[in-house]
This record gives sequence, structure tokens and C-alpha cells, in this order.
Amino acid sequence: MKHGPVPAQFSRPGQLLLLAGAIIALVIASAFLGLTLKQDEMIRNYIEIAAGNYFDSIVITRRWNAGYGGVYVFKKEGMASNPYLKEPDIVTRDGKTYTMKNPALMTREISEMARGNGGGYQYHITSLKLMNPGNAPDAWEKESLGKFEAGLPQTTLIAEQDGKKVFRLMRPLFFEAGCVGCHGHQGYAVGDIRGGISVTLPYDAIAASLQKNRVQMLALAAMILICFVAVFYLGIWRLLSRLAATNAQLAEERENLGQLNAELDRKVEERTGELLAANEKLRQEVAERQEAERAAQQLNMELEQRVRGRTAELEKNNQELERLNKLFVDREFRIKELRDQVVELQGQAGVTSGGGGPG
Repeated sequence: MKHGPVPAQFSRPGQLLLLAGAIIALVIASAFLGLTLKQDEMIRNYIEIAAGNYFDSIVITRRWNAGYGGVYVFKKEGMASNPYLKEPDIVTRDGKTYTMKNPALMTREISEMARGNGGGYQYHITSLKLMNPGNAPDAWEKESLGKFEAGLPQTTLIAEQDGKKVFRLMRPLFFEAGCVGCHGHQGYAVGDIRGGISVTLPYDAIAASLQKNRVQMLALAAMILICFVAVFYLGIWRLLSRLAATNAQLAEERENLGQLNAELDRKVEERTGELLAANEKLRQEVAERQEAERAAQQLNMELEQRVRGRTAELEKNNQELERLNKLFVDREFRIKELRDQVVELQGQAGVTSGGGGPG
């Protein structure tokens, strides 16, 4: 009985290969997802490093300023003095006025200059103990200052500001020896956290770049998956079709082999019956032959006994014949001797008769 080929998609090998293909596709998709997330992380790390560099740059600049106890600049018309310093201005002998730019004021002016010149970044120095109320922290900065007191080294945030996405980084600002001149009255000791500086960088371009990267990675992943599916499944489908045909052929050959085995078993049984019958016949023949051999042995024994008896009788007759022959020979010799004697006597008698008769 012939069976049609099993559909490849329903065969056990087919199911396993389809499952393997699905797993490989899932691995490829997962790899692209992981790569996309890794690239996103790298870009975020890059902007975090950039923001950290801005922070380090302004801290170094402030440290330079504080190292000189503040920097005096020529006070131009319309320039306001720092109202939070006791004596912010000095007048030279020639009547020129100079005003002090301490680190805090310098930081604010650099931030305003960067923002006004389209640099996109800005600084904000703030503290929980303010001298200038204009430097009051916003909600996120206030929360960050509390975390710094608990030992956190920095905080970051992606937020919206004026309708644009920005990346914010904030780190603590420590009280140094150069800070004593302006903030010594606030009760800080060297090494204390007296506030923090937040750095704000534009994030729209980076967000667009991330989105573009995701779209490109998604398109690439989709293209690779489509190619993989096309190559793998079409190739596998052909392979499964050939496998199904081969399985059908094997099934047919297996069935034919089963029929041949059944026919061979039947012939073996017949031949076995014939051999058993032949063996039984041979056993009977052997038994008959053994019986015949036993009868022949019995006859041989009887014949040997007869032969021995006949031989003994012949020997006896031969002995008698020899005796008779000897007697016969002896008699012949005796007769001959008697004849010889008779002849001799006749001769003697003849001689005697011849001498006494007439002459």
C-alpha cells in the first residue's frame, strides 16, 4: 500500500527546521535590538561626557578666578556691580572704575553669553544656602542637591525646556580655600558641599539622531530578516519537499521490504518444514541403517563362527588327508619295496633254474 508524501510543514523535521528558523530570526532581531540600545547608550554616554567636560571646564575657570580672589574688569557704561559683595568696585588714580567679577557672577555671565551666542549650552550655579535669590534651584536641582548630600556624585535628566528637549547634568560644588573670601561667613568648611552647578545641553539634534538611527537599524534588521526568511525558508522548503519525497520513497521501500521479508519468512518456514521432514527421514534412514549394521554385525559374527568351525573341520580333514596320504605313500613305498624284492627273488629263482636243468 503506497502513501503520498507527508506535507513538509507537518513533518517532524519540518517543524524542527521551521522552529530553528524562527529562533534564528528572533536571535537576529534581538541582536539588532541590542545593538540599537547599545548605540543609544553610547550616544547618551557621549553627551553625558560632553556635559561633564563643560562642567569640568567651568569649575577650572572658577578655580582660576577664585585663585586670584576674583578678577576686576573695567566697568563700562551700564555695567552693574555685584550687589552681594561688600566692595565690588575700585577706582584707580586716573579715575577709572573697575568692578569685581567673582566666580559666581562670572559663571552666570558665561552662561548668558553662551546662550545668547547660539552655543546652546548654559550653566546654573545654585545652592540650598543662597546669597543671590536669582540663583535659586528648580525642583530637579533641589532634589539633586539633596542627593549630593547623601553621597551621589552626579544626576542627569532629559527634559523639555522652552518647547525643546535638553540634557541636564548636575554635579556638586565643593567649598575650597579660594571660596572663603565670598562665602566664609556662611559657615562652610573646606571640603563641604556648598551647592552645585547644572549644565544644560540641547538634545533635539541628538534625539533626532537617535530616532534616525533606530529607523535605520529597524530598516536594516527588516531587510536582513526578509533576506534570511527568503533564503532560509525557501531553501528549507525545497529541502523539506525533497525530504518528504525521500521519506515517501523510503516508506514505499520499507513496505516492499516488509513484503519481501514476509515472503522470505514464508519460504524459510517452508524450507524449514522440508528440512525437518528430510531430517526425520534421514533419522529414520540412519536408524534403519544402524539396525541393518547391527544385523550385518550379527551375521558377520555368525559367519565368522561358521568360518572358524569350517576352518577347524577343514584342518581336521587336512590332517586326516595328510595321514592317509602318508599311509598311502608309505604303502606305495612298501609295495615298491615288495616289488623290488619279488623281482629280486624272481631273479634269483631264474638263475637257479638255469644251472640245474638239461643242457
